[in-house]
Amino acid sequence: MPKQRNFTRPVAFGQNAVLIPPPSLGFYRMSKLPFSLCVLALLASGNAAAADPAVQETRNSPASDAPVATSGAGTGMFDTPTTSVGKESRAVSIYDLSGVGQVGEDGAFTAPGFGAPRRLESGLMLYAGVNAGYGYNDNLLSAPSNTLESSYYAIQPALMAEAKKGGDRYTLGYTGNFTRYTDTSNDDFNNHQLALAGDNRFTTKSTLGWTLGYAQGVDPRGSTDRPQSAEPDRWGAWNARAMYGYGSAGAQGRIELEGNATRKRYDNNLIYTEAGDGDLMGLSGRFIYRVMPKTSAVLEARHAVSDYSLGTSTNDNSDQRYLVGVVWDATAKTSGSFKLGYMNRDYDQASKPSASGSTWEGGIKWSPLTYSVFDLKTVRTVNDSTGLGNFIHTTDSTLAWNHVWVSRFSSRLSLGYGKDDYDGIARNDTRSSVGAGVFYALRPNLRTGLEYSHVERDSDLSGYDYTRNTALLSLSGTL
Repeated sequence: MPKQRNFTRPVAFGQNAVLIPPPSLGFYRMSKLPFSLCVLALLASGNAAAADPAVQETRNSPASDAPVATSGAGTGMFDTPTTSVGKESRAVSIYDLSGVGQVGEDGAFTAPGFGAPRRLESGLMLYAGVNAGYGYNDNLLSAPSNTLESSYYAIQPALMAEAKKGGDRYTLGYTGNFTRYTDTSNDDFNNHQLALAGDNRFTTKSTLGWTLGYAQGVDPRGSTDRPQSAEPDRWGAWNARAMYGYGSAGAQGRIELEGNATRKRYDNNLIYTEAGDGDLMGLSGRFIYRVMPKTSAVLEARHAVSDYSLGTSTNDNSDQRYLVGVVWDATAKTSGSFKLGYMNRDYDQASKPSASGSTWEGGIKWSPLTYSVFDLKTVRTVNDSTGLGNFIHTTDSTLAWNHVWVSRFSSRLSLGYGKDDYDGIARNDTRSSVGAGVFYALRPNLRTGLEYSHVERDSDLSGYDYTRNTALLSLSGTL
């Protein structure tokens, strides 16, 4: 049975531990990129932070794939899909953080190490990496005029311990994102993520993946519809997630059942942010059936209940999604997944309409050459209101091209397009982005990069248009 791949949401709170996407310079915001609770958070690939934190891509790979940083505006390792370079700033929701219904590469909750590990006498493997960057953001607050410009510098350390016993694997990891702005210290932040994850194999057919973690992050100023405060909205979140699977890798079929719980609380600006405090409980299940040697059909159902702490909140809801799709790894050049279905988010407040309609998640990776990869992603979902309207129907598509020109020199080009359709208010936004980056491997475990991105948002509601240009010079390395 082919690998299960989630191309649209690589960073769910319990998904392949920090399976953060490569530093994609104009890689436009994907619907909900929850910060990954999974331990691989260490994969030091975090997406940018509160304004443009550097992002690191760490892999166990050759020199040309050494870690790299990316500029952006978000919450570091716990970024929302809109906070890295080339993405629009948007706060991460409880649903995003939960990772409900999202499965990483091979269905694993832990992920590969990065760099060259140090092996202790006990057999424990230690991984370490760091990403440093200096950048510039010409519109830190996503404002239509009177923009706040600032240079910034960021450091992202990553540590991970790995233990194996029989067919089981465990990881404990920490990732930090420390960003400072030269012209607006109010927007400085320190983000942290600590996560413990395990993949247990009871038999060749029976498996269990689980994660438990805590993260501190921020919603950048201008990333929500709340009134803007003097500093970003800072929050902490706990998450626990587990998935049981039955069916061997080569079997005709496989069943996966999972559950998760997420708790998010804001620490400041409570007059506005208290409405965002909430808890989420989620369940999901999927049946995967192999229809060809490297192609499988997928049937999936998800159910999540969000309970906001504020008694007057109108966002309490239950969310159901039913999807059918296909996962394939047909050739060495092409792999992908696509799921299409129906969703209904039913709000508890009787006067508030339900958010229902089509939903999809899909992605295709095409490698015409071993050193050249095209990555197309698309997603449609619903986001709760953060101040305007009842809810938001969001659609996003991105295309990125990564190419290695010679053994040490590589580049990335990316395009993005998205739409936000508000219910209950006359507002519809379109978003577009373009980005480019060049990277040079100084050593097998050390890489430098230079990136630029341009992002635009056009809204038919006055005061919500903006453009942003960001640039970043980075240096990333592992042991």
